Amino acid sequence: GMPIAPDRVRGALETIRSRVVRTPLLESPLLNELVRSRRGVADARVFVKAECLQHTGAFKFRGALHKLLCMDDETRGRGVCAFSSGNFAQALALAARETGVQCTIIAPHDAPAVKM
Repeated sequence: GMPIAPDRVRGALETIRSRVVRTPLLESPLLNELVRSRRGVADARVFVKAECLQHTGAFKFRGALHKLLCMDDETRGRGVCAFSSGNFAQALALAARETGVQCTIIAPHDAPAVKM
């Protein structure tokens, strides 16, 4: 895909900053060692972003919230709809609730019960 300009990323952060969890970067000693031994990079350090701590347990909340906040009032007034039974469905539903947007989630008929 096309590269995203850093200014757009910073702008998105400013739009959602007050509504999302600032999730930590955690260093992984096990992954450090794996990369060091398998790739031969003596000083490799691997960090993981703990997005499991984000609202709905996934990074997708950030994108769903940003999209809704960037919509104009007329578009937002028409509501949103998603076909999903996973993380995006949960993220969009919460983002819509927090922004007062009507939201319809359509899930596949064979979606696992635990996701409903």
